[in-house]
Amino acid sequence: MQYARLHVSAVLAAISLVLSPSAGLARELVFAADRWCPANCDPASDRPGYMVEIVKAVFEPLGHTVTYVELNWPRAKLYTLEGRFDGIFAAWPEGEPRFVYPQLSHGVSANGLFVHRDSDWTYEGPQSFQGQTAGLIVDYSYGEEFERAIQHYGRASYVAGDNALELNLNKLALNRLDLVVEDVNVFRYTAMSMGLNDRFRLAAAVEADDIYIAFSPQAPDAKTLAEELDTGMRRLRTSGELDRILARYGLADWQGAPDPLQTPAN
Repeated sequence: MQYARLHVSAVLAAISLVLSPSAGLARELVFAADRWCPANCDPASDRPGYMVEIVKAVFEPLGHTVTYVELNWPRAKLYTLEGRFDGIFAAWPEGEPRFVYPQLSHGVSANGLFVHRDSDWTYEGPQSFQGQTAGLIVDYSYGEEFERAIQHYGRASYVAGDNALELNLNKLALNRLDLVVEDVNVFRYTAMSMGLNDRFRLAAAVEADDIYIAFSPQAPDAKTLAEELDTGMRRLRTSGELDRILARYGLADWQGAPDPLQTPAN
């Protein structure tokens, strides 16, 4: 009888371990974001974005399947907060504090101030925005003080939609905006894809911050997923796989010596 009790106890312990949320049950993980290359690009492309490749490289070996849904940013955030999706790409803790974040970052984002190549405008502090119209995107986080400075000294022109950045780049190319504020790498990647990379000049890069792959607070295993992602990132770095992923997008590892002025590869 003692053997039977020990046997049953061992079975129950094993079942408890399998069913425990901390064990990280394999399932479909759905991530949502608007297109923000090179972090996350066309889901159907052979280069879907380096963050997309990171989550696949980390979670698929654990038995999870990864799905990336392209959706405009406000809806991506809302639906993930509601629990319809498991995570989002390229989130910023100060700007999006309600998500569950890993400890390790997944990139560095610097606000680039881009102008037309013929412009002689330079940035020497918030007062430089005096008389300038800056192109921004609705519901993006640029930093409260930075965005307030634009609105105070100059004028903020907001656009929305799935092609918001492309709209701003076209306006800047036609001199309908004085400058566009966008992540340095994202702006350059998008301008290159539009064939406009020789039309603009980077006047300054400011407000550099770490960005993350973040998880829904409604997901019961969000903390576990964040821990698994941290463990996976350490493995990718040690094995050299992270460097190989980033190289496909013309980027280098930001840890230790982040360089927000990297230029994406063709």
